[in-house]
Amino acid sequence: MPFEKELKDSIITYCTRDLPNDEWYEDAFDFIKDNTLKNRLIAEFKNARFVYKFFEGISAEEELKLAEVKMQVLMYASIYEATIHYVLFDEYYKNDPVVQKMLTQNVTKPFSIPTKQSEKINSLLSHDGKNIIPYFATTQKRDITKIRFDEKCVAAFQLGILKDIPQQSISTADILPEIKISPDMPIFCSELIRIYEVRNAIHLHAELKKEIDYHLTLSKIAYRRMQPFLQQIKEKLSTDGLI
Repeated sequence: MPFEKELKDSIITYCTRDLPNDEWYEDAFDFIKDNTLKNRLIAEFKNARFVYKFFEGISAEEELKLAEVKMQVLMYASIYEATIHYVLFDEYYKNDPVVQKMLTQNVTKPFSIPTKQSEKINSLLSHDGKNIIPYFATTQKRDITKIRFDEKCVAAFQLGILKDIPQQSISTADILPEIKISPDMPIFCSELIRIYEVRNAIHLHAELKKEIDYHLTLSKIAYRRMQPFLQQIKEKLSTDGLI
């Protein structure tokens, strides 16, 4: 049974009163030329903020706080991944060598050898009752859906799209816990990778196996990093004369 209109209006007013107007969201994602994608990203961002305000309004605790964090992480991680994928592969840097390198992979393929020659090779190369099959090394196009989010973050860093944000350092308290700090990558990228890792562990079996702790800091950092994420992308695109 739905809420009474007065209660529903009160909840919606509370959840939306401190959120940006539509113009702010349009400006934040104005570098996305694909309107379908842009509208979906804006909707995800709005929904993530609405979800936060709703759970804040009911002072969510215990199981409800778990739901609050999980839902926000899922939404923010999806925004990060879709945005960086668009910038790298769909619109701006798809022809850059750094991106092209991700789209190829080293593979080995067996030689196609005529039967007679194959029999000779087998007689020479068989060992312990097993035949040794000759292969050659080559490259092939990589399935773009197999490219991991952490690879995309590293590429964005190498291209100068993503950098660290000024207030972050090893000693700063406002850093996402449990990240893998690497000297070859800014903490900012490590945080984004961790947020996406948690998103991928959203299935209960994976979540329990990896002992994911859905603490409130996780969703707060996921939200706070969104603005510098978008700002750095837009600054790089502007510097490169792409917007």
